[in-house]
Amino acid sequence: MDVVAAGKTPAAGAPDDRPTVYLHPGHMHVAFGQYAIKTVLGSCIAVCIWDDRAQAGGMVHYLLPEGRIVEGNTGKYGSLAIPALIRAVRALGGTEEKMRAKVFGGAGMLPRLGKRANDLGDSNARMAWKMLAADNVVVVAKDVGGTRGRRLVFNVDDGAAWVWRL
Repeated sequence: MDVVAAGKTPAAGAPDDRPTVYLHPGHMHVAFGQYAIKTVLGSCIAVCIWDDRAQAGGMVHYLLPEGRIVEGNTGKYGSLAIPALIRAVRALGGTEEKMRAKVFGGAGMLPRLGKRANDLGDSNARMAWKMLAADNVVVVAKDVGGTRGRRLVFNVDDGAAWVWRL
């Protein structure tokens, strides 16, 4: 496994002992203070947003770039999930001027089936860039594309993130 650090690194070089939540596909989690969120990604995208001044942030793990609103499915689609995450971080005290984002995932998980089968990861990543730009949230780190899944741990208070390519 390759490890990619995307942010501040603690002395030991790995995530610390803070409380951790596992984020399933199609879900979002926001928190205040020293919490970590972890997930596993393939062609899905995880968008992590935080405001280190407010020590608030969160993550959304979406499966598809866009879809229509049906009760309970907001987290499945990047076009709905990313604005919902931004609103949730604002509700915890985050501000547009201080919010930053990191984007992970979007792998082409079916390389033997050709380029068309790998378009989902690319489309998911493009939606992240589009939605974050629409809300003026600056992307400060990313690890997207390729053909390998990823395991991700993200600290909501300071934006530190660790990615292991599977």
